[in-house]
Amino acid sequence: MKIAGTVVLYNPREEIIENISTYLPFLDKLYVMDNSTQDVPFIKKIIKTPKIKYVSMHGNKGIAKALKDATDLAAEEGYDFLLSMDQDSKFPTKNFNIVEKILNQLDINKVGLIGLNYSASKIRGNNKGEDHLQEYPFIITSGAFLNLKAYQNIDGYNANLFMDLVDYDVSVQLCIKDYKNYIMPNLFIEHNLGEVQTINLGFIKKKRSSHSPIRYYYMYRNFYYLFKNGSKEYKKFIKEIRKDYSFINAIKQSILEKQHIKTWKMIRCGIRDGKNNKLGEYIEK
Repeated sequence: MKIAGTVVLYNPREEIIENISTYLPFLDKLYVMDNSTQDVPFIKKIIKTPKIKYVSMHGNKGIAKALKDATDLAAEEGYDFLLSMDQDSKFPTKNFNIVEKILNQLDINKVGLIGLNYSASKIRGNNKGEDHLQEYPFIITSGAFLNLKAYQNIDGYNANLFMDLVDYDVSVQLCIKDYKNYIMPNLFIEHNLGEVQTINLGFIKKKRSSHSPIRYYYMYRNFYYLFKNGSKEYKKFIKEIRKDYSFINAIKQSILEKQHIKTWKMIRCGIRDGKNNKLGEYIEK
């Protein structure tokens, strides 16, 4: 079995070199897709690393375009699975042999995505062993192994989404084609879903992921676009996360963020653009 990997860079810090080292030894090739908009002084260290294929995107073309290009390259070069990692994520190195064993045992004609768990996930760990699999429709990008044979049978990554819900879209496409997506609930990657914000609710302190206003724009825009344009079967899957993009939740998110007014304005703009099929990179007016 041939396993490739990809990581999308965007003005990374030098710790990316250490992060890559947690999964590179186990891959046959790593596609480093560079969306950076400024010089990265240590990029030569990455380019010269064996097994790495460096691809400059010549500016920020969005994570969706970068993932689409990397996946197409891996498929063209005959790989079976493609591991995708965020630049700030680390793979649990000691567990790679367990993952490889699982991939070899799965029916490649029936599986779509296999993902690792992460701390903010709705899926909780259990005592069923590190090799336990749990069927789950939505697999996030970081720590996910994509079956490239299955990928050939779907529309694939929509580059026009630019960023956010890109992984949900591909997950649902695979489910509709009757492929099974799985999560490994007892294997965790080190992964950040945003800046961690602690909210003081009297006797209770609650943590939440905080995002920039532009990030909220893409999240809401892409959800409303996908929900509007998806087939009836597609909507059955994606409506499971509909409450996360409700009007009430939009108000709640805006209140909790430091930039209340700008966050609210960007969410409203995202909803409007999504409903009007306006995609691509957001250009500040």
